[in-house]
Amino acid sequence: NMVAAGEQSGTLDLVLDLDRRLHRRLSKVAGKAHAVLLEPAEFAHLTFNLRRPLFRDPRLRQALARLLDRRKLASTLPGPRAQLLDGPLWRHGPQRRAALGTGPRHDPAEAAKLLRAAGWSRTSGRWMKNGQPLQFTLLTALRSTATNRGLRAIRDDLKKAGVTLVVRKVLWGQLVVALRKRQFDAVVLVTPLHGPWSDLGDLGHTKASAAGGNHAGLREPAFDKLLDR
Repeated sequence: NMVAAGEQSGTLDLVLDLDRRLHRRLSKVAGKAHAVLLEPAEFAHLTFNLRRPLFRDPRLRQALARLLDRRKLASTLPGPRAQLLDGPLWRHGPQRRAALGTGPRHDPAEAAKLLRAAGWSRTSGRWMKNGQPLQFTLLTALRSTATNRGLRAIRDDLKKAGVTLVVRKVLWGQLVVALRKRQFDAVVLVTPLHGPWSDLGDLGHTKASAAGGNHAGLREPAFDKLLDR
């Protein structure tokens, strides 16, 4: 390929966004190439629509988060750059004064306890409540093969735990309309974080709903106060 040919001939000056295989290869070429790892200021997140009755119980949302092996999920993303975070804050920004966390840990046993506490029971390998299986649709834009691997990892983790996930891929314009009309169960989005100037209000402030933000439908006065500070 072009990168390999440029590496051998010495005519290659700069390559952006290397995939994992080429990054490893160029990192081993002493004196001929220098591979630099840069963290993109982006936050990839799975958002539940709290306006849906299914997701109003925080125990259910916490259980679903604990069913996902986020470390394995990060390994499916392109390049060696994916980092686990506990929230939408740039790792090198002034907002991160406390120790960095990695978010909910992968703990299927704890997830099962939370689901039972929320009134769900496991029957024939599936979680059921009032005769209905635990199932929801994940909306996402048509993306690359690498992102598709991540979606398969999410679906496989949930399936193994007795939860059915239906992945629905749509064009970007269709996704925007669905978000604006709040017509989704859950959605995968990638939000750019503009360093120390990131305004997180659009992600979860109550007042952002009127302007088309706050896709999750959060209504938490305490969280609003934190964002306003």
